[in-house]
Amino acid sequence: MIKSIISKLFGNNTNQYTPLLTGKVRPPNVPNNWIGTALPQNQGWAWTNPENRGDCVRIYAGDEPFVVVTQDGMVIGRDGKPTGERIDD
Repeated sequence: MIKSIISKLFGNNTNQYTPLLTGKVRPPNVPNNWIGTALPQNQGWAWTNPENRGDCVRIYAGDEPFVVVTQDGMVIGRDGKPTGERIDD
């Protein structure tokens, strides 16, 4: 999922993923009032709803960058439905 978003933003040049992974670029469809913070150990970046910390978009760096979207702490799958997994901060 993140690879397709990144490709739309930056093409296939992986060196240009950096602005998205460092919070310099807000991902598409992330509300303007959500707060961006670095993930621990430079793993990537997270955008969190200030009114509900369980709503979050986490963008992880790595050889293959990936995204984890949560709603009320529940992981949302590619189909837009909860997967049954939970992430608690």
